[in-house]
Parts: sequence; C-alpha cells; structure tokens
Amino acid sequence: MITIYSFIGLMALGQLLILEISTVKYLKDNVVSRYFLLLLICLNFLLIHEIIVHSRYILYVPHFTFTGEALTLLIWPLIFLIAKKILDKKKSFYDLFHFLPFIAYTIYRINDYLLSSQDKIELLKIFYNNIDSQIIVARKFLVTDFIYDLLLFRIQPLIYIIIILMYLNPNIKLVNNKINKNNLRWLLILIYGFLIIWLLKYLLLLMGYFYAPFSLNHPIIILLISSQVFLISQFALTNKTGIPKVFALSKGKSKKELEEIAKKANTFVKENKAYLDTNLSLNSLSKMISTNSNYLSKGINYYYNKNFTDFINEFRVDTAKRLILSSKMDFYTLEGIAKQSGFNSITTFNRAFLKIEGTTPSQYKKSFNS
Repeated sequence: MITIYSFIGLMALGQLLILEISTVKYLKDNVVSRYFLLLLICLNFLLIHEIIVHSRYILYVPHFTFTGEALTLLIWPLIFLIAKKILDKKKSFYDLFHFLPFIAYTIYRINDYLLSSQDKIELLKIFYNNIDSQIIVARKFLVTDFIYDLLLFRIQPLIYIIIILMYLNPNIKLVNNKINKNNLRWLLILIYGFLIIWLLKYLLLLMGYFYAPFSLNHPIIILLISSQVFLISQFALTNKTGIPKVFALSKGKSKKELEEIAKKANTFVKENKAYLDTNLSLNSLSKMISTNSNYLSKGINYYYNKNFTDFINEFRVDTAKRLILSSKMDFYTLEGIAKQSGFNSITTFNRAFLKIEGTTPSQYKKSFNS
C-alpha cells in the first residue's frame, strides 16, 4: 500500500543514496565524512523501517521488525562527533563510549531480534488487525515504562544538545578560521533539524497518553526525516561537488597546508600588487606561488571563507576607495578608477564594489564629497 507518506520517503531515500555516493570518495581523507556516512546509513534504515511498517510490506521482510528504535540511539552520538571534529575539538579514546547505549540496548533486545520470521509475522498481523479494528486506544501511563523511555530515548539527545550548544557558545572564536560560515551553517542544519525531530517525537509520545496514537495511520516521522534529508541536500551541499564543503578541506592537503597556501597567496598579491593585473586568474596566481589551482582555491575558501574572485576583488576595491578619496583623482572618471584598480570593466567594478561595501562607487564618492 503506497501512500503519499511512502512516496515522500522513497524520494528521500533516493536523495540519501546520492549523498552517500558523494561522501564515499572522501572517506579516506576526512573523518567528518565517515561519521556523516554512518549518519546517512542510520537515516536510510530508519526511513526504510518507517516506510515498510506504514505500507505493511514489513510482513514480507519481517527481519526489520524491532530495528527502528535501536538506530535512534546512534543519531546524536554521530552528530556530536561531527560537531566535535568540525570545531577542532581533540578526539579521545572515550569517544567510543558514545556508542555504548546502542550496544547495550541491542544486547537487551537480542531475544526480540532472534525471533523467527513466522513469530514476527504473527506479532505484526495482530498489530495491524488491532489498527484496522480500531482496538488500539490511548497508551496506559505506567511510571516504569515512562522513566525507561525517558532515560533511554529522551535524556540522551538532550545531553548531547546541551554539550553541542556549549561548544557553539558565542565566546568560542569561530572567526579564527577553525570553522568557516559554510561549515557552521551545515552543522547548525544537522543540529537544529534533528532537534526539531526529537521534540516532535517527544510530543507524539506524550499525546499517546491521551489519544490513540496518531502516528499509526499518519506516520509523520517519515515526513520529518525526509524534510531533514531535503534540508541537508538543499542548503548544506556545495553546488559543484555535491558534498558539504568541510569534506573537501583536507582532500590531498591538510588544513594547515591549505592555510599556508592561502597566506602565501595573500602576501604575494599584496606585496606585488598582482591584483592590478586585469588578467589575473586562479591558474596564473597558483603558478606564481608554486602550487596548483585546486589547492589554492580550497585554501582561500577555507582560510578566508571566500572564493578566488571575491578574494582578489577586495584588494581592488580597497585600492579604488583610496583613489576615490584622493584629491589627485578628482579629474578621473569612475571607469578610469576601475581600470587603475585592476577591474576590466565598469560593470564588474560596480558589482564588486556593491557586494563588498554595500554601496555603489558613485554613492560612496558622493557621500565622501558631502
């Protein structure tokens, strides 16, 4: 039985597959990509589990029965380890202990997992018959069950959320290039996206004590997980490589090496006024400082959090501002100032000036004269 929920879930599974393929090639050189791939695999299994339970195809693959809950215990430890790595927190042997709740719960439920296929099918048939007969009513409140669920599935994410948000405290100097804006945005999407899912799942749990479980016929968990997958795809992936930018930082070069390349480029451009060359390109500058264009591009993107064009245009705009404010340039047109600053056209000059200064060259000159 394919419903709109199942259809949306299948679309998300397709997107997850694309993300996983894009991530695999970075596993060797980047720890973040390994944790992220594990997170994607968990989402895969959770989505598959929710879809086949909702569509009742689980009757044909009963081995998936009981597998959904255990995987939720891996989500926040993986997000925590991703955040820790991106924020340059030291890794520790104790990081392995984050997976203990998952291991303990798996061992605790081992008898359920080892049930025969026929036994699982019988349990599932009873479950679906109760739904069809509308026998299932509001969950009976039992203190022991509530505390068990609270400690195992609700407190664990809350602890991780608090720790991660402490790491992201404004007092941490993120501007020191340990994490750039793109990586921070990608990380925040992971954190707050799963935080919303956690809150809504907890709300559904509480509602289950007053009403017959709404999620049995309307599995909004599928919608929540799918929305998170689409958010990651839409906002957190680069246009060119199809992966989070943080993955590409250490491909072939360490962060330290990329930082040195970026600093070398900055010093060379400044001392030799290379930005005044209207034909300066990423390729030509990389040859001037004895590196390749790929490393230079990554270094500038990582260390200065901007692309090559914006990196060079900032030098040119600074030069143009000095020329505009100089009395010796009163007889020069803005087009002449653009040429003197290294821009090859007045259009490019106006666009770059507006992007960097938030105003046009003519408005800047007018405000100074006034």
